[in-house]
Amino acid sequence: MNASGVPLRELGLVLLVAAAVTYLATGPVRSLLVRTGRVAEIRTRDVHTQPTPSLGGLAMFTGFLAAYALAQQLPALTRGFAPVTPEMTAVLVGGLAIVLGGW
Repeated sequence: MNASGVPLRELGLVLLVAAAVTYLATGPVRSLLVRTGRVAEIRTRDVHTQPTPSLGGLAMFTGFLAAYALAQQLPALTRGFAPVTPEMTAVLVGGLAIVLGGW
């Protein structure tokens, strides 16, 4: 930790894992959505010219879950989780509600 008490290496690692998992999950999620027909049809006010998958937030939520799981295991970041504070559980449940609402 540095002088301010913010564990920058751990936060950077969590950010890197979230970005990497989101990037790697985008292809399989897109493929699944195209295969199952979950694509937004083209309307006159849209900019895109091809049908676009409509549940891309699922890949982002997958990256968030991976980052959440990693952050929960890092000793410098554990004070932000359930035994100490319930905020991260609320963020997780809220994110899940948004993904399920978009489904």
